[in-house]
Amino acid sequence: CLLLAQLGTKPFTIIEPTCGRGSFLVAGGKRFPAASITGVEVNPEHAQEARRACAANAIDAQVVEANFFSASWLSILREQRDPLLILGNPPWVTNAGVSAVGGSNVPEKRNFQKHAGLDAMTGKGNFDISEWMLLQMLDWVEGRKATVAMLCKTAVARKVLSYAWKHNRAIQRARIYEIDAQTEFNAAVPACLLVCDFSPARTRTKSAEVRRELSMDAPFTTFGFDEGKLIADMEKYGRWRHLQAFKPSGWRSGIKHDCSSVMELRRVESGLV
Repeated sequence: CLLLAQLGTKPFTIIEPTCGRGSFLVAGGKRFPAASITGVEVNPEHAQEARRACAANAIDAQVVEANFFSASWLSILREQRDPLLILGNPPWVTNAGVSAVGGSNVPEKRNFQKHAGLDAMTGKGNFDISEWMLLQMLDWVEGRKATVAMLCKTAVARKVLSYAWKHNRAIQRARIYEIDAQTEFNAAVPACLLVCDFSPARTRTKSAEVRRELSMDAPFTTFGFDEGKLIADMEKYGRWRHLQAFKPSGWRSGIKHDCSSVMELRRVESGLV
């Protein structure tokens, strides 16, 4: 929340769609005291703890008991004023992972990524719950002045941005701040704070800064979307893009060994042959 304030975020409304015991509600209330704050939580005990935490810190927040997957979000958000800040830490688990532990609180199982054939029925049909949630949030903020700031797996952040850029969503600016999830959450997975600013204006970006820590001063690289594909480093891609094939061909894994007689380099006086 401190970082968001430093970035110039000035929300009129803060929404946390999976507020748990209320940590972000308290932090958001302290950092943005003028904002109207609403938290949504499916677990009644956690919702009650969130209310107590807000009261103990003199934070005026409304905590609603509702299920993310069945709540009428567009109706809820229609009543909220912009600028909007959607803040939080959605579940870091896949839909298959929830089923494996006997859970049932997952989105409707449908092929929302439009995979074909076997991909739709096997591994590619699995997805992180937070990925599905974040894609819903893209719909919520379409045409609005808003910021989405979510802790998530780095892979999820990249997938969500790739989807948003591919479908020309109104992202005005995007940033990824890497975090040490092993230290902070005891989770052995690359993770980050994803921050996306949205605007009704026509100005849109298809690139994102990647910073190495939760700091505006941390060094960064830029990844993005160009010619239908995700680019890991836009600066290097811009420097070397002239080397790519006009129509890239598929590359079969064993081809170097199959063609070793013509693909081995040897040094001669003039260089390499």
